[in-house]
Amino acid sequence: MAKMGKISSIKKAYPKGISSLEASLSDKGYDRFPGTYSMMLPFREMSGKYRTGLDVDAGYLNKLSPENKVLKVKEIIETKKRLEEATGLDLGPRSSYYNLAAKGKDGEPITKVSAVKLYQGDNLYTFNDPIQEITFIWLSVHPQIASSYKAYERGEYTSQTQFYVNSEDIEQEQIFSKKVLQNKAIAELEDMTPEKKKKIARLLGLPVSDNTKESQVYNLLDSWIKQGDIRAGDFKGQNPITLFNKLVGLDNKLLEVKNLVEQAITNSIYRVHKAGRIYEGNVELFKSKDELIEYLYSEKGQEDFLALTDKLEAKKSMTVQ
Repeated sequence: MAKMGKISSIKKAYPKGISSLEASLSDKGYDRFPGTYSMMLPFREMSGKYRTGLDVDAGYLNKLSPENKVLKVKEIIETKKRLEEATGLDLGPRSSYYNLAAKGKDGEPITKVSAVKLYQGDNLYTFNDPIQEITFIWLSVHPQIASSYKAYERGEYTSQTQFYVNSEDIEQEQIFSKKVLQNKAIAELEDMTPEKKKKIARLLGLPVSDNTKESQVYNLLDSWIKQGDIRAGDFKGQNPITLFNKLVGLDNKLLEVKNLVEQAITNSIYRVHKAGRIYEGNVELFKSKDELIEYLYSEKGQEDFLALTDKLEAKKSMTVQ
């Protein structure tokens, strides 16, 4: 079955007793007069650029989390390249394709956008036809069309908005994918040794010490995996499952080095100054935490790795006393 995009009309409810044309139409199951439609053309920004849905520099992309923006930009680059190759069109934000009034040289006809009629119900666009896919993409980012019904319900669009991008199937697929990743991460968590759980938890910035009970460490990691995008701290805006899996995938030596460095900083053996520089006392040792980790992981840093391990054990024993 061909992939399709769907723009649907918003069904609005009106309180009983309200006497208006819109309320009367709604009672009869209509969003508007049967057979009527809204006419849409690509939205032109004040800058003169068109909102195409294929512009990696579009302002609305800045509303995404850093991680999601990276993924979206990659998707846009791939989609734009594929559609330009399929059609021979320039799909840049200033392309004459999106300008209904554009004219070719010496009045020659050019391929350009057509005005779109949006009717009540579902307006479908098949991606077997690249022009229909291009149309659906620019409609999806039009400011007069809600990005989803939930976004409309949250008040992100005005009450006059009549249509929304109907991506229920896509949203369900995203939920499914997220749950699969969560379940895989939980399975990894359950197979870990208690000591590895603590190492992972420390590197995620969770409040875990040598004396923290295993059940508490498990609960902290379980909650970490199941949260949405991280909203605070060093990893703000990132995906918790991605970070967890990245740490789980480290080889044991690198994980040990990272854990050692984290504990050395927590126990004030090292201090992190401005710009991330690493100090011991008043002496600057490394320009960054990553540089320190790289050194201790290397063969030439093995002696200092062992020395730091001894320092940490001594510091912990002094703290206990």
